[in-house]
Amino acid sequence: MKMRATGSAGVVMEQQKKQSHRPSDVASDGEPIGGVFKQRPSDFIVEELPLYEAKGEGEHLYLQVEKTNLSHEAMVGALMRQFNVPRQAIGTAGRKDKKAVTRQWVSVHLHKDPSTLEPHHEAIAFLEVTRHVNKLRLGHLRGNRFYIRLRGIELEDVSQIRNLLASMVANGLPNYFDEQRFGARGINHLLGRALITKDSTQLVRLLTESEDIEQWPIHSPERLAANWLEKGKSAGQIVARLGQQTRQFWISSLQSAVFNRVLERRVCENSLIRLYEGDLAWKHEGGSVFAVTGETLQDPQIAKRLADFEISPSGPMWGSRMTRCGELIDEIERGCLKEFALIPEQFSKLGRSVSGARRPLRVAVGRATADASEDEHGKLIGLSFELPPGSYATVVLRAITGAPRKKNAEDLHIDQP
Repeated sequence: MKMRATGSAGVVMEQQKKQSHRPSDVASDGEPIGGVFKQRPSDFIVEELPLYEAKGEGEHLYLQVEKTNLSHEAMVGALMRQFNVPRQAIGTAGRKDKKAVTRQWVSVHLHKDPSTLEPHHEAIAFLEVTRHVNKLRLGHLRGNRFYIRLRGIELEDVSQIRNLLASMVANGLPNYFDEQRFGARGINHLLGRALITKDSTQLVRLLTESEDIEQWPIHSPERLAANWLEKGKSAGQIVARLGQQTRQFWISSLQSAVFNRVLERRVCENSLIRLYEGDLAWKHEGGSVFAVTGETLQDPQIAKRLADFEISPSGPMWGSRMTRCGELIDEIERGCLKEFALIPEQFSKLGRSVSGARRPLRVAVGRATADASEDEHGKLIGLSFELPPGSYATVVLRAITGAPRKKNAEDLHIDQP
């Protein structure tokens, strides 16, 4: 889809797609071998690795929740209704896939224990209950462990899969945001852009243009916006009513789409395990960055630290306080931002609400295994591996199977007028 800015009149959207990003789907040495994943929710199991143990006391009820084939927002909504609390009383360390069996901790700001702790939703189970002194917040986890069944594959392919996984463990994985980040319609980044440019009319149009809007959940932004529009609410009123968390998620999707564009360039240049003058190198232990100078590149330890996965190049999550790279790399990152018809100053004006950050361009794949077996549905190869917070198992699976990404989000091209 091609978007062309038209000043105060908003943005005109045209049907045009970018060329395929196929090179990015291969994350390691060797050719993908096929196979399918997520044929059924039980084929994709995610287990959250908590950052800390609950103390057993405090004003926040901690629930280890298992949900099956249920979206994050549907889970949160079910807990809000069950415990009769507002959205801000619910805390999670991260969002989990819908078509999956996922296990994660959820906090509920609730001073007194409820009379019953039987879940009210058929797709939710409570595995463990305790209490803690603080609310769970985004990032309060060590990572996630995945248990995945690949089907439509020959069992003898397990050795090749083990080789692919070993390459990912050694060299890392391109740290893409996958299609889940951009929503079922693949437009979350466009909604974020409309917020950044203060184009409420465009945002409401994007939300309500779906032909099957009556099929969306009643509390989805699409249905809410359509209902408020019918009641005569203005675009500005509708955007304000959608809630801060929803708006922040759309902006983060925009940041993610721009990051993916920067990462795409590095992958195509085969430079994920290389630093350039002007880069900001990411320290995997601690999550800080340091500037890469000409003198830095002369240090023989830099190549070793890259090979040992101590450091990696980083990419931009644009915001008002994001650390900028040196001149040449900054020019590249600004160029990727310009593809979305945006400039850094538009993020600078957002203040602390969108502070921004650096994000590593590659991540470690940990404790990876692959085994061939069968179940009542046929042959399968079972995979298990760990990823840091914010990284996507489906990127690993696309590298193994060759499954293409859905044409969405960062594949939509935006031009300057």
